[in-house]
Amino acid sequence: MKLLGGKWRNASFVCVLLFVLSWVFTAVQKAEGALSPLPPVLEPPTGILETKQGMHPKIDSRVMSSLASDALPSAPALRADSSSSSKKPEALETAPSRMLVLRLDAQMGETAAVRHAVEEVGGEIEIEYDGVLQALIPADRVERLAHFSSVRYISFPTLAREDAISGEGVPYTNAVAWHNGGITGEGVSVGIIDVGFSAWSTAEKNGDVPEPAATLNHCDAGFSLASKHGTAVAEILHETAPAAELYLACIDTDLEFASAYLWLRQQGVRVISTSISWDEWPADGHGGPGSPESVVSTARQDGIFWTTSAGNHAMRHWGGTFQDNDGNGRHDFVPGAEANGFVIPANESREIVLKWHDWPISAVDYDLFLYDENAKLVASSTNYQTGSQPPLEILEYKNTSARAGHYWIVIEDHGGKQAVAGEKEKTGKTAPHIDLYVRSAILLYQTRSSSIVSPAASPHVMAVGAIYWGNDTLEFYSSRGPTLDGRRKPDIVAPARVASLSYNYFSGTSASTPHVAGAAALLLERFPEKSPEDVEQQLLSWALDLGLPGPDNAYGAGRLFLPW
Repeated sequence: MKLLGGKWRNASFVCVLLFVLSWVFTAVQKAEGALSPLPPVLEPPTGILETKQGMHPKIDSRVMSSLASDALPSAPALRADSSSSSKKPEALETAPSRMLVLRLDAQMGETAAVRHAVEEVGGEIEIEYDGVLQALIPADRVERLAHFSSVRYISFPTLAREDAISGEGVPYTNAVAWHNGGITGEGVSVGIIDVGFSAWSTAEKNGDVPEPAATLNHCDAGFSLASKHGTAVAEILHETAPAAELYLACIDTDLEFASAYLWLRQQGVRVISTSISWDEWPADGHGGPGSPESVVSTARQDGIFWTTSAGNHAMRHWGGTFQDNDGNGRHDFVPGAEANGFVIPANESREIVLKWHDWPISAVDYDLFLYDENAKLVASSTNYQTGSQPPLEILEYKNTSARAGHYWIVIEDHGGKQAVAGEKEKTGKTAPHIDLYVRSAILLYQTRSSSIVSPAASPHVMAVGAIYWGNDTLEFYSSRGPTLDGRRKPDIVAPARVASLSYNYFSGTSASTPHVAGAAALLLERFPEKSPEDVEQQLLSWALDLGLPGPDNAYGAGRLFLPW
């Protein structure tokens, strides 16, 4: 009878869990618009049947599309003129006075030659880091720049994304006991890199944030006119470590992220907090030249403790290898389903990222296509991958209708199934791992495991997942591990859904991360001799275990806690 009772309890638990998961998915879909049934017939496969006419193998398809159609990408890709420090998105014009902001990857050892090429076409270099440049290039001279042999690839810079879903955390983590003991982060300098600090003056007048020690602005919209996300992050950090000195850097792109780090290092900060992420980079702990993961690795070597958000991608991600059961060149997300659905609300845009684990350059050529609910092709990304381009496809589409639309993602193998098989015979390699992300949307077919993003996947950064502060429940969106090279992530979890002046209600791993950064500042005031590794190990050893016994890929070591 005891055994039967145990089985019944287990069965009941599973039923309840399935009901709750079903309710959550249904509720979110109702908010966004319920998914319609899978379209019965899609247009014929495109990538296999067509050559990539009109494409340049060294220029990203989004750059080519914008040059051809005057379409302005979501990236802050334009400058009003090359001498202006402000960035004003305007309609694309091809006159030399209109400058595109581009990422230029140099051939190995040829950074100086790329600099010369930029000068030759009348461009201007903004940032140079680790063999990669961010530069202003006249729109009508981009293709000319691609002809220089020193230039390996031209694309738009990848944008930092807020990990937010929009003062209970301090007592919840026991930081208040440290305050009562006289430890408030005094003498510790903390840097925050974010995508905007609007309404800072209001928050400062209210006493929710301090006067910053110094600021750096790379943001197109301006330091105090962009998002208020960074201000909300700073509120939590200041509440946790009220005497810590704050240095603020506002950025848009990956190379500006690197530039912000170099500036913070010059300021002598000991802690850096970032509640932003990139899903365009490999989540294998290594990254590549100019990647966010390479930046945080450098910071660890420089003796700086860095904590970052794990990401909110658990339900926005699909991961696996290319499967083509009927041999038509289209990927099957599950048997019999060659399309993965999601919803775009009326008059809103969504960006889709497809990458595969074949970095830094790939000869495996997958393409990305988007169909509407009528099975009509509405957008695509079809970069060349011939052995010198990154394994990456990105597209953005706006639903201009007055109602929510149902859209379907298709992945095609441009080289054909035989090409992948032939490569396996020659190299012994299997098809690479694929990751698909849709920002701010829930996928019909989703993979929560290995949804961790960059730079959280790095072993040199403390990645923070999100739990509800009221009951220690893991938030459904919080990204999970393992990393693609098999390491456990996130490292720790911390409170979300906390009170905030900026957002009133601040959720997401963005809200969790500054609790950990503030805790590190308290620890460094009390034990100033501790290294970044010491700080991380101390916080992990104090964490309160949650979920399955021991560290895991959902809660990490457990909930942030500071025993006094």
